[in-house]
Amino acid sequence: MSDFVLIHGGLHGASCWDLLRPELEARGHRTFAMDLPIDQPGKLMDDYADAALMAIAGKAADDAFLVGHSMGGMVIRA
Repeated sequence: MSDFVLIHGGLHGASCWDLLRPELEARGHRTFAMDLPIDQPGKLMDDYADAALMAIAGKAADDAFLVGHSMGGMVIRA
């Protein structure tokens, strides 16, 4: 099956994926969701991308699907 890396949008957290994750996992997929440091002033998009990468390093497959909600789509591109 596949790995899904779920990146939340601004003013959200990893919990915004709480309804989707069980649906994907029930179908045999693995999911990864993390809280980005959006509550820390001065952080930039690259900081969010680094936080996401650090959260999945050595865990998610190299061919994982990246799913971004709102601002999370910009994080994925970074």
